[in-house]
Amino acid sequence: MISRCSDGLALAASIDDETTETKLAEQKQQAKLVLRRVTPQSEPQCTIESGPCSIHYVIANDIVYLTIADKSYPRKLAFSYLDELSKEFERSFGGAVDPRSGSG
Repeated sequence: MISRCSDGLALAASIDDETTETKLAEQKQQAKLVLRRVTPQSEPQCTIESGPCSIHYVIANDIVYLTIADKSYPRKLAFSYLDELSKEFERSFGGAVDPRSGSG
């Protein structure tokens, strides 16, 4: 999930099959809650335990990048993935998303 930090506007999310959607429903709800509560003053990276999963997020340029992973998945790899995702998103869409303007 990718959202704007300043107002929580969703910018991108994955599309899951029905089985995954059902299995991760609780974690996805918690992830949405995290996205609504994160502010530019929040920790720049964080892991939140959620049942059998972990919710990892990073904030880069006022954009929040969030992923849900199995609790056994290494944090270092999750943050490496989010770092690469943030770089690619910035490269592809950085000029189209202005977190300070409230429009995107």
